[in-house]
Amino acid sequence: MTDVDVDRRALLTRGAVATAAVWVAPAVTTFDRVAAASGTCGVAPVQLAWSNETNTSVPGTITAADGTDVTFTLVSASKPASNNFRVRHITRGGLTDMLYLSMQGANAGDSVVVRMDFDAPVDLCFTLIDVDRSSERWEDTVTVVGANGGAPVDLTAADMVLAGTGVSYIGANTVRGVYSAGNSSSAANVDVRFPSPVDSVLITYSDVTNWTTTQYVGIHDLRWC
Repeated sequence: MTDVDVDRRALLTRGAVATAAVWVAPAVTTFDRVAAASGTCGVAPVQLAWSNETNTSVPGTITAADGTDVTFTLVSASKPASNNFRVRHITRGGLTDMLYLSMQGANAGDSVVVRMDFDAPVDLCFTLIDVDRSSERWEDTVTVVGANGGAPVDLTAADMVLAGTGVSYIGANTVRGVYSAGNSSSAANVDVRFPSPVDSVLITYSDVTNWTTTQYVGIHDLRWC
């Protein structure tokens, strides 16, 4: 269940000496940012790395690298497994360290719902880890809904970038597992790239089957500029 090119721009300023009316050499300032307007997330800095958090801890409010406070809330969980909503320093989908969402013996309609709140809007990117399917065992389904000031920020197929064929985009901000990718494969990972700033995100991990095996997905490090 399992970062695209940084947009470097140069801001060119021209000065003038008022008394002599002579142009001076241009001064150049450069900066990096996420090209959110185009729906792409550059190689944005990791602002919240799970490797910095205690293994198996329940996240609350974490101050990111740039000073943004991010609050994590477990909204609901139908049949949570023992490690649900915990930080885990394990490797799944070829990535290590994650916020782990897991259900034990889930039935159709069961879910785990997690909310992230930011104290200021951010151009957010993160990877969903190992959203896959195993015949008659699990069928991971994840819906990601963002908002800014209460206004929805929807995701299209262009904003939920599939790493491989182990997962598919089914519409309505949702991806679903296709086949079991294995712990070392990234084929069922999804890079979520919000097309405009968000200050809250609701993630619903659900089951659409009556299969009863323990299942899980991960949320990797949070990135923004």
